[in-house]
Amino acid sequence: MNWHDLSVVLTVAREGSFTGAAKVLKVAHTTIGRRISDIEEKIDAKLFMRTRSTCIPTDNCLEIIASIERMETEAISIGAHFQNYDEAPRGMVKIATMPWIIQYIIAPALPSLTAAYPGIEIQFISGARARSITAHETDISLRFELPPRDKEKSLDLAQIPYSIYATDVEAPEKLKWATYWVDSLNSHPNRWLQTKKGVTEEIGFRANDAALVMAVIRSGVAKGLIPNLLGDKETNLVRLSGPAPEIVRTMYLIYHPDMRYLARINAVISWLEGVFKEAVLN
Repeated sequence: MNWHDLSVVLTVAREGSFTGAAKVLKVAHTTIGRRISDIEEKIDAKLFMRTRSTCIPTDNCLEIIASIERMETEAISIGAHFQNYDEAPRGMVKIATMPWIIQYIIAPALPSLTAAYPGIEIQFISGARARSITAHETDISLRFELPPRDKEKSLDLAQIPYSIYATDVEAPEKLKWATYWVDSLNSHPNRWLQTKKGVTEEIGFRANDAALVMAVIRSGVAKGLIPNLLGDKETNLVRLSGPAPEIVRTMYLIYHPDMRYLARINAVISWLEGVFKEAVLN
């Protein structure tokens, strides 16, 4: 098999279907199906179990994919080493993080990025699920608590304090709690709530993002733990927990060390460091 064959196999495995791989590779899905059939005939092994809409990698395929991903990472590393540093940074940088981070911290600072690096294109990938850098789902990941995986490296980007907020009601202690959804039960805020919540207090609302939790709190039906840099800027919210935060979470910037040779990655990482420093100070 040549590299073109390997890239087709890898793309089908990542996208989960011939149709998805065809969109990525910009060819017809019938072409992808034909290529996979030809490859399977060459190696005399089944690579995918086909259903009506999906392709599931076989054990043989999974072994091959692991080798292809190593080759892909090495190829990116080689290309990165030879990039011309004299050129202005340009190209796409994918950033995966939580929606509230994009909305309240990154997006307001984007004018400074576009002014300094007009050739850089940012692709945001939002959600609570951690994205793999090694599998090239993202270039940079910003997240709490989850450690780097495989060859990933991390930077301590910022310390984010959290406090309890509610609207200015007469008896906030009677409000139900708004907190984070069950898939995040092991997160620092949820562990904190298990020890903080009174015996008679109830959880009334869950969401998978701090901005959504804040929206529930803002409606006046609940109290909850949210980042100070969100709660302190809301004029209709009051901090119930006093001047000291209830918890402080470390925001990590996760990246692949081979990607640091790319000028656009270095530029965005340096910019993010400055953005978060200013956000926490303000």
